[in-house]
Amino acid sequence: MNQPVHQWMAWSEMREKMRAEITTLFDEFDVLLTPITPTTAIRHDHSNPVFKRQITVAGQPRAYMDQFCWIALATLLGLPATSVPIGKTADGLPFNVQVIGAPGMDLTTIRFAELLEASGLAGFQQPPDLSH
Repeated sequence: MNQPVHQWMAWSEMREKMRAEITTLFDEFDVLLTPITPTTAIRHDHSNPVFKRQITVAGQPRAYMDQFCWIALATLLGLPATSVPIGKTADGLPFNVQVIGAPGMDLTTIRFAELLEASGLAGFQQPPDLSH
């Protein structure tokens, strides 16, 4: 998307203010845990246009792009984030947690993921072999 430089600078300044504000959270906490998406895995939807696609959250239709609301926090603010598998639904669909860290603390989020796995609270589980 093209935009005038003054508009980009205003948005960039807002992003930097938000980044500075959330960074203070990491003065007290090592990581922030959030969902990855508001749902478990969804059916692939390649219909066009994207803005007309929908997902279902808690039984209600929502915009397809709502899938990205939680990852946008780390992405927009340039924060390190590690996705960690933590379980499966009753239907067998996997779900993860996002471990977000302070700027430059990538190894902290990765180490936290390792600790979750070592404690038995997380980890990849191979799906059953359905090829038979």
